[in-house]
Amino acid sequence: SSVFAIQIDDQFYADSYGSGLLLRGVLLHFLHRYDEAHENFDEIINMSKQFDEKSLLAPNAVFEKAIIYIDLKQKQKANEYLQKSINDYKEYQLESRLHFRINAAMQKVKQMDNDFNKYVLINK
Repeated sequence: SSVFAIQIDDQFYADSYGSGLLLRGVLLHFLHRYDEAHENFDEIINMSKQFDEKSLLAPNAVFEKAIIYIDLKQKQKANEYLQKSINDYKEYQLESRLHFRINAAMQKVKQMDNDFNKYVLINK
């Protein structure tokens, strides 16, 4: 057995693995590899029952999916995931920090509407 072998029975394994997935997903998003980023975030969401109940991983994964949809100009999907990140998770670590980011993202989605309306008015 290698020194680097992962201990599956380690009580922190799921949280450590989930943290790695979250980081990898954010990096893949940054590299515009959106499908791969979504896969990482989806895996975190699917694992959420394995994390500590106050874990920030699942709500942050849902939020990061919303951010990808904002970048792709998919406003409806972005709103759906922003609402999920607010409504589906409560009392987790750093909740107020994520709520701040969610509110900023919601403002960005609203700005997308304003920008679109300006474009329509200008190009009539």
